[in-house]
Amino acid sequence: MLRDLLADSATRGGDRTFFRHGGRTYSYAEAQDRALDLAQRLHGRGIQPGERLAIDLPNGPDLVFALLAGPMLGISFFLLNTRLTAPKKAELLDGFEVSATVDEEFLATLRSEAPVGFEPPDPASDDVFVRMFTSGTTGLPKAARLTYGALEAAARASAEVLMTPESGCWQLTLPMFHVGGLQVMIRSLVNGSPFILYDRFDAAAVLADVASGEATHVSVVDRTLRELIACDRDMLARYEAVLLGGGPVNERTLEDAAAANVWASYGMTETCGAVAVSAPGRYAEGLRPLPGCEVRIVGPAEDGCGEIAVSGPSVFSGYEPRRGEPASPARSDGAWFLTGDEGRIVDGGLFVSERTCDVFISGGENVYPAEIEREILAVGGVESAAVIGVEDPDWGRRPVAFAAGAGADRAAIVEHLERRLTSFQRPDAVFV
Repeated sequence: MLRDLLADSATRGGDRTFFRHGGRTYSYAEAQDRALDLAQRLHGRGIQPGERLAIDLPNGPDLVFALLAGPMLGISFFLLNTRLTAPKKAELLDGFEVSATVDEEFLATLRSEAPVGFEPPDPASDDVFVRMFTSGTTGLPKAARLTYGALEAAARASAEVLMTPESGCWQLTLPMFHVGGLQVMIRSLVNGSPFILYDRFDAAAVLADVASGEATHVSVVDRTLRELIACDRDMLARYEAVLLGGGPVNERTLEDAAAANVWASYGMTETCGAVAVSAPGRYAEGLRPLPGCEVRIVGPAEDGCGEIAVSGPSVFSGYEPRRGEPASPARSDGAWFLTGDEGRIVDGGLFVSERTCDVFISGGENVYPAEIEREILAVGGVESAAVIGVEDPDWGRRPVAFAAGAGADRAAIVEHLERRLTSFQRPDAVFV
């Protein structure tokens, strides 16, 4: 459990560095104290064990302490993408019971209130820690329930392959509202090693911490890996491990980073991160399941290609039902989670094709065509709409929209999308 891991680290060596943010270093003991103080202030506000809060915070110490306060007070969270517009955030939370939204304004008010002690609850490994919004298999955002046990199992599996216990230092450059970012913190906790937290990705700043000898591991998506290559290909080779995820593997990027220790991975929110990886220089042999994970192909065609199914302790516990909706099971094929992705297994190696569900990835972010189409259809005069993901050398894919209707007006559509969607969701082109 995260609470116990933090408490044990604080007890065994509380003055050891837990993470660094800019020029400020936080020890395990200080992180525990800050998280407990926040939990007590939340309790003073009336928040009780079992309640659900939303978190709308950018990467930073406040986000770390808020997350760690969760198991102390026995509360769980919905993690919001801070890049989304306010209407989209409200839409995501519609139909869920949320006691409060923890954002910067909420924390500023909370700091003026008195902390109130409480009897610590005893969370179980199958209790939900966070809910992350993802596509599921329908193309519309759903809240995937990630338990303490599943997140820890995934962190331990990847740490076993990528790290030596109590050594190394991860760089947390990905947003923590994505599982790839959150897992850097959890992986560091289970491994007993520190991490460096960045407000945003900056290739020069990230590689400077490698040059100093402080950073040894980093988790990236294709776009950020290419930025590192462009910044300093030689420095990239000094990493002990570069974990590449967040979308389909671009083999050209792997070729350009051939001198570096890049581990290509396959995983998703519903599996709490990676379930299979390929060792540096061995991507052509396929990806191998991480310890404790199983992968198989369901309904294979003559060429062996079929739907990828995953089983193991890191699989999520289902999607949180909205008000009035029935609960949906996590294991859609008995003990196996059907991912909605296509692939094949050859000589034990997994080869992944494009996703089959209605979602594509742009710069590490999930883009849902149905969500963009719904917004276009809300514009007066539009009778039909379609959105596709077009290949892009920098972002992987970018949305392009088509609209039809006797009164459809391109300028009105663009203006509406500018107000309703965030930058990575807005189509690069709109054709009427």
